[in-house]
Amino acid sequence: RYTVELYANPAWSAVMALPVLAVPQRESALELAAAYYANTISAWLVGESQELQQILLQQNGKSASTFSKFMQHSELKALQLEETPWVAEAREESSAQAAIAQLADQNSTAFRRAEMLRRLQALQQGDGSLAWYPEMRGNSYVTARVAEMFCRLHLLTGAAPEGEMKTLLEK
Repeated sequence: RYTVELYANPAWSAVMALPVLAVPQRESALELAAAYYANTISAWLVGESQELQQILLQQNGKSASTFSKFMQHSELKALQLEETPWVAEAREESSAQAAIAQLADQNSTAFRRAEMLRRLQALQQGDGSLAWYPEMRGNSYVTARVAEMFCRLHLLTGAAPEGEMKTLLEK
């Protein structure tokens, strides 16, 4: 089964992917770095684009049931369709839209960024390399990929590494 979505602004596709990346599924250095990257890009996009910030704030004020087109139709909700794939899909769509709306919350984004850096620092070895997973040795490939992500982030946002990020990179 395939789903095709079309957006007038292609950047919206990237915004739709950010909530998925913002919460790592595993304790790997690459997923933690990707989560830091996604949260930083989210904060930067919201700060740079008043239009995006307004859209996200508007969605943040809506209840979850208003996000899904399926859930908006009261006659469909009244039917006993709880076991159908359409209801499950509508719920997934609603939760995805709610996660996107949370991108406008700068406090939670800043908290997640700090948490990802703390967890990355826990993976950093004495020689400065990063372990792929906890209790593994440092890995040059993982260290290079994480450093590359942080460099790309610097190029995109123009923000120089500071605080915990600077400490992580200098070690």
